[in-house]
Amino acid sequence: MQQLSIVSILDAIGVFVEVYRERFKEDTMNDPPLLWNWTEDPNSSGILIEAAPIDLAEVRNKRPGIAVSLGQAVQRKDSIGHHASDPRPTLGMRQYDCKIELDMVVSCLSSVYGESLVIGELCQDTIIPVKSEIERLSNLAEISDTILNKPRPHEEDREVWETTVEFRTSFRKMWATAPVGPVLQKIGLKIADAENPSAYFYEMFLRRRD
Repeated sequence: MQQLSIVSILDAIGVFVEVYRERFKEDTMNDPPLLWNWTEDPNSSGILIEAAPIDLAEVRNKRPGIAVSLGQAVQRKDSIGHHASDPRPTLGMRQYDCKIELDMVVSCLSSVYGESLVIGELCQDTIIPVKSEIERLSNLAEISDTILNKPRPHEEDREVWETTVEFRTSFRKMWATAPVGPVLQKIGLKIADAENPSAYFYEMFLRRRD
């Protein structure tokens, strides 16, 4: 099977959205059977499973939801200057390479405390069986143990309960951009030409546009 190449944070979020959608499909065997089924038709689906944000009014009034999002991303320097070890032709650009560690957050949302907690437990249970397969079939790596937090009222809608599942994963990212040296030289010349560098930055941040 062809390996899935993760090249951005959105790709990583999308993988786990799809994992949860598959878990909650009606034709996926579960013991005990799940009380909620996801379908591609948003009008008939018994549960919303999306990349965050999710419609809290829909959760409050109709059905529960699962929202996968990013808590934070940390770039780790593990090569000299972050320069890629296998540069490709980039038309005058410099290629960079680093490891990115992602803190993933799965928000399990419901108008009912217990329902939010049960869905959170199911989301936590989903990661253990799939982590080794995800690592085998993609460049996502080091999927950590999961943390299930207790339900809390959602900060944006106090009538919605939110149970979060948290875990960490990582992937290698490569990108290319113009060499930074000439860019910094241009910035330095621009500042040096200003009569008052402090006033220059002050104007930059407080400039009013019509």
